[in-house]
Amino acid sequence: MNVKNIKIVTHMSEDGKIQMSVMPPIPFPDFLQIQLSAIASAMHATVDAAPTEEDQKVVRDDIYNLFNVAAASLLDQLDPEPAHKFSTGLTEAAILKAENEIIEAEFAKQARLEAAKPKDHKAPVSLAQVAKARAAQVHNEAAKPVTKKTAKKKIDD
Repeated sequence: MNVKNIKIVTHMSEDGKIQMSVMPPIPFPDFLQIQLSAIASAMHATVDAAPTEEDQKVVRDDIYNLFNVAAASLLDQLDPEPAHKFSTGLTEAAILKAENEIIEAEFAKQARLEAAKPKDHKAPVSLAQVAKARAAQVHNEAAKPVTKKTAKKKIDD
């Protein structure tokens, strides 16, 4: 596919309908590839813009769900007949039931993890705190008076 000289113009009419024209005309698979590449790029940019890894995961999950619903809706508009759907044999109720079971299992897992945490959980010690404590220990040892016992120990070490 030669995408160098392809121009895609998007226009929204006064009644809110979006119209798109492609010049020169290209086969639909090429058009779809261009559009999905642009969407994927926007998705990744949106995820990357989240400030923390935790935020990125939330944004990624939200985008995934949003795109999944949008794609399903688009396919339903194209062909609403259930015989042609990817999920043949699955009803919306069955899908919803499965989703609820997954959500309940995840909540139960999180509750078990919370219950397993020690109640007097202390924050992890930072490397700076360890270095400071070690420096104080070395300083205290250096400040101790030298006796025969400590001198012998230092020689043996």
